[in-house]
Amino acid sequence: MITNLIPVALLAFVLTVLAVPLASRLAERVGAVVHPRGDRWSTRTVPMLGGLAIAAGILAGVMISDLPMTDTIAITLGIAAMLVVGLRDDLGTVSPAARLAAQIIVGAGVGWVLGEGLDGPVRLAMTLFAGVAVPVVVNATNLVDNADGLAASLSAASTVGLTAAVVILSLHEPAVAVGLAVTGSCLGFLVHNRPVARTFMGDTGSLSLGFAVAVTGLLLVRDSLETPAASTWAAITVAVVSVAVQLGDATMVTLTRIRRGVSPFKGGVDHTSHRLVALGASNGGMVLLLTALSVALQTLVLIGISVDPDALGLVALAGAAAFTILSIEAWIVHATPQIGAPR
Repeated sequence: MITNLIPVALLAFVLTVLAVPLASRLAERVGAVVHPRGDRWSTRTVPMLGGLAIAAGILAGVMISDLPMTDTIAITLGIAAMLVVGLRDDLGTVSPAARLAAQIIVGAGVGWVLGEGLDGPVRLAMTLFAGVAVPVVVNATNLVDNADGLAASLSAASTVGLTAAVVILSLHEPAVAVGLAVTGSCLGFLVHNRPVARTFMGDTGSLSLGFAVAVTGLLLVRDSLETPAASTWAAITVAVVSVAVQLGDATMVTLTRIRRGVSPFKGGVDHTSHRLVALGASNGGMVLLLTALSVALQTLVLIGISVDPDALGLVALAGAAAFTILSIEAWIVHATPQIGAPR
């Protein structure tokens, strides 16, 4: 299955590698650059719009894969919508409410299309699930795009785990095709953006990348619903744990900012990544550490579903992953009291 889809990953990788310099020049020409400021970690002026290259790689991989036409159209339109919202935000401003509304509409719409072959009530449940899951994953991905190489590394780890779950659960190929396209594109982006990054993906990239990761998880769940012998609860568990590190950071940042009376929607240097660097990790070391944590948690769950646990076992796996992430985040916050403290 996967060997037949290797060209998908290769095309996404090569196209992204070639497109990043072009996107960087375009960003400089239109003035889409990030200047050093208090709520940004970077101390350099860096061009954005690297997300255009990421999206191009993902879309190219999707186009050459043997996805159902309705899936291809839904994914393409969803990525295009996130690109438009992200590009407008990179070049100007989009209110948090407008961004969230767009994500909910796109998520629910994609969920409805992907659930075309499901029974009516199940299709409705799929639509509602997607309307929540897509905004959550998109925003979690956007939030971890705060340090060189982090969002791309975690997204690649997530889609590798989701791809492995397809094989373990003996499901169809759509999730694998999208997952490999995302992985290849992320690796292509990292060729140019290993710390220190030369081009930022911007909201153009983080929103479309988050959408693609979310869709990979939705396809995994959809295909488990269409396969009688597969465990849908196992698919949902894998989908959630695949983005556990991203969700952990989003939860920590949101709660600590609310406690300080600061808007969760503003930029800041109080993320998990920033706190780990404050504790002595290098930028590259921090990226490796968080990516390794994501891989470890996903491996635990993948081993669990491979031995076919019952519902109680799945709850235990998900609970163990959540407890691990929340405990680590709580310790990091406790160890870095100076970050986010009143000035």
